[in-house]
Amino acid sequence: MLADLFDNALNTNRLDEAEKHCHHITAINADGAHGLLYQIRLALPRKDYDLALKLARELVQDLPEFAMSWLTLRNLRPVDLPNLAEPPLKVAESTP
Repeated sequence: MLADLFDNALNTNRLDEAEKHCHHITAINADGAHGLLYQIRLALPRKDYDLALKLARELVQDLPEFAMSWLTLRNLRPVDLPNLAEPPLKVAESTP
């Protein structure tokens, strides 16, 4: 129920209301990830990309066995790319 209320508030851009639900979700650990998944989702529409990335890294560190941790971090990586001086991966030139 809390997840639905959070989703509805987030989808209708009522971020203050979504934040209240996020606090409740975090308090009861409804996502099994200490509320981090919801906190990340709340940070994104606020354009707080640094916080979202920090929380995703914390999620991977705290719960490395949780596949959603890695998927969340992977999905946020493009947010961090503009801040990098060099691309994270260089593609080798292929030879025919």
